[in-house]
Amino acid sequence: MGNTQPDEARAAALVDARALIAQARTAALATIDRQSIGPYVSLVAVTALPDCTPVLLLSDLARHTRNLAADRRASLLFCSDLAGAAPLAAARVTVIGFLESTKDPVAREVYLAHHPAAEEYAGFGDFQFYRLTPASAHFIGGFGRIIELAGDDLTGA
Repeated sequence: MGNTQPDEARAAALVDARALIAQARTAALATIDRQSIGPYVSLVAVTALPDCTPVLLLSDLARHTRNLAADRRASLLFCSDLAGAAPLAAARVTVIGFLESTKDPVAREVYLAHHPAAEEYAGFGDFQFYRLTPASAHFIGGFGRIIELAGDDLTGA
């Protein structure tokens, strides 16, 4: 994944990508569909831990969660606010990695602080918290501003 971008451009892209993730309330989740062996995309509510690790609350009954039971590979697409903007000029970042369920109380606390209405169903037996461990990210900051980032860059690991 050779990256020829100057350090300043990479640093600016990292700041912008982290901001998109930190501010997001929703994202598009792509999983490998266990029935068709192709991609399956759904809209999910999301938040991020202080290190920018995405956290989701998913039902075991959802198709994307059943897909994850067979293959933990996933990606999340975060977009800036598109109101009034040309869609392809908007900043966005796709984070690619592995989704794993977590019992981390911090993940629960941060998620519910960001999505208080989820408290109603967060305790249901078929709901679990998940965290995406980023392997890489693809940032687009508008036309011509495309930068590949390592997963560790996003989380500071």
